[in-house]
Amino acid sequence: MSRDYRTVAAVNNLTLAVGYRFDPGIDLIALGGQVLRQICSSVRPLYMDITEDGYLMCSTWNKIARVQVDTGTVAFDKSGLSSL
Repeated sequence: MSRDYRTVAAVNNLTLAVGYRFDPGIDLIALGGQVLRQICSSVRPLYMDITEDGYLMCSTWNKIARVQVDTGTVAFDKSGLSSL
């Protein structure tokens, strides 16, 4: 589950994920416990997952953070959250 220990990404001084790198396809909601609390804990996510191409998807009330697990690249998508 945990491959290396480093900050995956930080946006506006809010840590999205600290110290964990996940394989694509892992269901983060099913993990629970300490790992889940460290993923996007600052922004209280509604949904989290790892995509097949290695992105951490973390949706919040007003945005979706798409984090490239390998590089720490972050992109935001503010559309479509009413359906989440």
